[in-house]
Amino acid sequence: MASFSANALRDYALVKSPSTQISASTLLLDSPECIAIFDAYPKAKYHFLILPRYPFPTKCNIDYLHDLASLLGAPKDVRKAVVEGMRSMAGEVVEMIRDEMMKTEGFTWGVDLGFHAIPSMRYGFSIDGEKDWADERHIHLHVISSDRISPAMKTKKHYNSFRTDLGFFVHLADVEEWIESDSSIVSQL
Repeated sequence: MASFSANALRDYALVKSPSTQISASTLLLDSPECIAIFDAYPKAKYHFLILPRYPFPTKCNIDYLHDLASLLGAPKDVRKAVVEGMRSMAGEVVEMIRDEMMKTEGFTWGVDLGFHAIPSMRYGFSIDGEKDWADERHIHLHVISSDRISPAMKTKKHYNSFRTDLGFFVHLADVEEWIESDSSIVSQL
């Protein structure tokens, strides 16, 4: 499948048959609406990404799937369908995580569901190694255990990117509330 780049998530979302085209070490689950993949650089013991597939079953322009601001700018029926699809798959992933926690640790702890307010996959690298803007980024929902224990959690920036009090991490429930109330949240991001 796609090599890891800033466009990798978009590449995964465009795959017609995820179970045969994405390796088992990357793909956790797939449905007609979404896929769940292992985060390439997990920031906790359990860290997965939920991506809406394209084409999405509901009429949805691919431009709405760039990032959270793009999705929230979509018509209400589109943003609601996409977020509901992501919520549904996230529920399955959380259940799998809790089962694994019980098997390996004998207890469970918190699992957070949310988006980065500022896209985490904003930049990629060109062939010559220069930082380059990624036009093909893709919205993704983080399903991450609250332990934040990982060799990939190396910097303050990594840690802060999952802090809601700093505005970098937006809980799924908040996004659902904004959609339901039809808030104009794009200006708040």
